[in-house]
Amino acid sequence: VFRILEPELTFSICVYHALITSTSVGYGDVPISSQGGRLWCCVHMVLSTMLFGLVLGRINACIQALWGSMASASDEQQLTDKDGQVPGSLQVSKDPLRRASAEFLSSLISEEKDVDKCSFVIGMLSKLELVNAREAEQVMEMFDAFDKKGTGKLLLSDLEAMQEVPWEQRLPKQED
Repeated sequence: VFRILEPELTFSICVYHALITSTSVGYGDVPISSQGGRLWCCVHMVLSTMLFGLVLGRINACIQALWGSMASASDEQQLTDKDGQVPGSLQVSKDPLRRASAEFLSSLISEEKDVDKCSFVIGMLSKLELVNAREAEQVMEMFDAFDKKGTGKLLLSDLEAMQEVPWEQRLPKQED
């Protein structure tokens, strides 16, 4: 574009000017004499600065992703036993989800019992302190109270019946 707007400049000088201007150095050694050339120079500076920022942002994202994967590999402190094995109970993680999962799984294994999906989810959410286990149990009791056919699913008629009951009456009675 500079070559068209500034016919007295050679192609190599136009490329040089475009590169120097796009890196925001702009030595000022290549004069732009026409109004069209100056206007294009302003547009070129804005566009090239945006493109330069985009490229730097992408490079930064790649570096962050690389560092993030390195950090997650070293995120756990592992202690080995005499055989060089890492017992699950000795892995200490800085990630709350991993830590809660390890603690919860250890408690389930020590209790030697099977667990269904619902109990697992509520247990994990309780360990993460996102829900109160007792309140979750109350909601499950409410579900059971409205599951008239005992199918494990609330039918449309069950939901409509639940909607008719005031909130206070939906919750199971609290034991004192």
